[in-house]
Amino acid sequence: KYQEKMELAMLFTGELFAPNAYAFQTRDGFGLLKSALNMIFRMGGLVDVRADETDDPQFIYGLNFMSGKNLVATAGLIKQAPCEKAGVTKPVYGAVINWEKYASLASRREVVFEEPGRFPFVTRDLALLLHGKTSYKELVDLAFRTEKKLLKDVSLFDIYQDTKLGDRKSYAVRFTLCDRNSTLTDQQIDQTMDRLVAAFRDTLGAQLR
Repeated sequence: KYQEKMELAMLFTGELFAPNAYAFQTRDGFGLLKSALNMIFRMGGLVDVRADETDDPQFIYGLNFMSGKNLVATAGLIKQAPCEKAGVTKPVYGAVINWEKYASLASRREVVFEEPGRFPFVTRDLALLLHGKTSYKELVDLAFRTEKKLLKDVSLFDIYQDTKLGDRKSYAVRFTLCDRNSTLTDQQIDQTMDRLVAAFRDTLGAQLR
């Protein structure tokens, strides 16, 4: 029996910014899409959302966003065939939010506010070559087990898979670090990233690209 669901869809394609003197990136649709989703999750008080790779056939690659056992959203790079059928030749990034599930979960959450930290966040990016069976969740869980104090966020902003890589895939991952009590030094940042890289290498067999 056909069932209609309430869903919110977001699509991004083309240039994100006009050519500018500030060197803003013009092609980062997946990163922008994830940022928009995370903002929606935070507005609803869904602070426990985790991401893992999706096998949704609509996407070349993408992520499922889960709250507990509930699938709240799926996002990724949409396959070329439906885009070309619609006359769109550039890459299209899309997200679908299960709005009924989101609204149900959001209505139960108490939104808690806290004072912003006085010290700045620092981001570092890594391009990691991983075994094809390694999941994004495994990488994130390992990162937070390795660095419990300074690591605040792990964000996947690109996945690359190609026959040239064999049974491997490449993740482009951004790590956000912060110490609420002091400004991080270069030495602290470097030591933290070195520990993360060593953990990825020794546990997951990862290589830096």
